[in-house]
Amino acid sequence: MSDRPAQSVYGKIESWRTVWSASVHNCWIMALPMLIILSHRNIVGGMVLMVLFGTLVQPGLWPAAGRLFRQSSWQPGTGSAILAALIAFSLYVFLSVAWTPLKDEAEKALSILLFFLVSGAFLWTMQALPTHIASLLARFLLGAGALAIVCLGIEAVTGGAIRDIIPPEGRDGKDIIASARGTTIGLCLLPALLLLLWRIQGLPGTRPKAGFYAIAAVAVACLGAGALLFGVTVNLIALAAIIAAGTLALFRPKLALWLTAGGWAATFLLAPVAGLFLPSIEVIETMDGAPTSWVQRLAIWRFAMDNIFSGPLAFLFGGGVNYSQYLNDLGRTVSLPGYPGPIPLFPTHPHNLFVQIWLEFGLVGVLMVLGIIWLVVRFMLTRLEMLRPPVAAACLALAAGFYVICAVDLSLWTLWRLAAPVFALYIMIAAERVYATKMSR
Repeated sequence: MSDRPAQSVYGKIESWRTVWSASVHNCWIMALPMLIILSHRNIVGGMVLMVLFGTLVQPGLWPAAGRLFRQSSWQPGTGSAILAALIAFSLYVFLSVAWTPLKDEAEKALSILLFFLVSGAFLWTMQALPTHIASLLARFLLGAGALAIVCLGIEAVTGGAIRDIIPPEGRDGKDIIASARGTTIGLCLLPALLLLLWRIQGLPGTRPKAGFYAIAAVAVACLGAGALLFGVTVNLIALAAIIAAGTLALFRPKLALWLTAGGWAATFLLAPVAGLFLPSIEVIETMDGAPTSWVQRLAIWRFAMDNIFSGPLAFLFGGGVNYSQYLNDLGRTVSLPGYPGPIPLFPTHPHNLFVQIWLEFGLVGVLMVLGIIWLVVRFMLTRLEMLRPPVAAACLALAAGFYVICAVDLSLWTLWRLAAPVFALYIMIAAERVYATKMSR
């Protein structure tokens, strides 16, 4: 008889821990529109706070973390295997501190490892919450995400009316950049939010209602306006890729999977070869009439390729963590059409994740990333029959859109960009928790 009160007390403590964790996560959810519009860089800090003050308190976290050390968890086709591969890659990144020409880069290398660990815990939270709490958070997620996308559209059409309300004045250039980056986050969240809307609005096995298509059109219009009016071509291309991949995956999910994964893998393998066909920097300096940002990227990529092939060790292992910053510190400049004077030839990153992995971590790093892609494909293939077409469409639309962002704008060290697809996966998990609840009724 003495065990019953103890069990009751223990159960109440676990219940309160669960409610606390969910409440902390809901704080981030409610702040999502503000973060995307006003403070895109802080979405990573928000995720860290959710894990520190919410997830770490949640019952079941430490047993789940302990299962990562079991050999069965490393079998291909499991989410644990993907997380383990990401951790292995981050450890190689940390090891490259030994040969980078920069000093005191251990903290930056460690940030990637911590990011993957925090992301895994963040996603686990939504998966492990009780069904009724997860369903409630899902509805808050849908409302917050929809408000964020509408606000991005308002910002684009009005030229930044929301940000203009907030002092100080006279920062139009920075405001436009911030809103454009917020649009990038919104694009990553779009497939997940549409999946969540579909799950909340419809019954299992039914097609979306007419209202779904109307809301989807408004969301696409808002993000399209943000991409067009803020002048970020890559966001327009990413939006087109999201629509194309998502549509194909609805009808031919396996074909869409192979095309998307093949595009990722082929770009990693062929990036340095393709870069060798770029014109020389001297020729690029004479390219008058082309968009200045794209001409600048050609010069950046050409210079990066010259460094990738500078020697066998550079090709095999790269220049080490944050080697891009070292190239920036060399101070080389280039004169490009459209700029009033010489500009740095190489900024703090090459604006291309595929090139950056080759440049900083060499062939070894690329092979590790290809292994991660293979694990993701195995994960999808083992679940493709179980995954309903809307889920596959959302996942592959996200992968296609993020591919475009990686190819033109992303750096491994801009964690807020890496966090955007993590948040999208968080929303997708919430959507499937809602669907599972409806199926069980």
